[in-house]
Amino acid sequence: MHFPPPLEDHALFNHTLQNITDISLDNCKVKCYVNQACHAVNYKKGTNLGSCELLSAKAGSFPIDLLRFPGIDFYGPTIIPQMGAEICGQANRKLYLLLILCITVFMVHAACQLITHLGCYQDSSDRAVGQLAVYPADLTGCLDYATGQGYTVFAMENTIECFTGANANKTYSKHGPSDNCINGVGGRWALDVYRINYVT
Repeated sequence: MHFPPPLEDHALFNHTLQNITDISLDNCKVKCYVNQACHAVNYKKGTNLGSCELLSAKAGSFPIDLLRFPGIDFYGPTIIPQMGAEICGQANRKLYLLLILCITVFMVHAACQLITHLGCYQDSSDRAVGQLAVYPADLTGCLDYATGQGYTVFAMENTIECFTGANANKTYSKHGPSDNCINGVGGRWALDVYRINYVT
């Protein structure tokens, strides 16, 4: 398991497997690595050693449980279950492996492709990002649909609405920026917009 840089002063709540005290960060990561049910860790720094919380969940699956908590750092990747590693070896325009939650910005990293969060933008009845494509949807389901259609931009609105379309890359910002997005999945008349960077 690869641990990306920490999300400092944040912790994932409600998914504890085990708490371990008086342990180094490196040993905490090893404990997670050898436990098949562990997907991430919260680590509270101490004077010498710290406290380690092994977690059964991935931040991207439960963004609502990832909260700001001074003194604790969150470590852990998010594996997207419906997208297997074997996809990377197939023809171009395929999918990647890891999803890492960076505060409210989701960025996808792997050998095959990368998605980039473009920001939060207003929406209206004159839709900024194509059409409602999947409902209800989560971020990974929306990404999966957009990639299957060969689109380059998709967006989440109102937590469970997925929008995308062939011209979304040209129209997503037409109503201007918004500050109403929450946890990377939009808000009321607010779109969290993502670009898919295909590797060909």
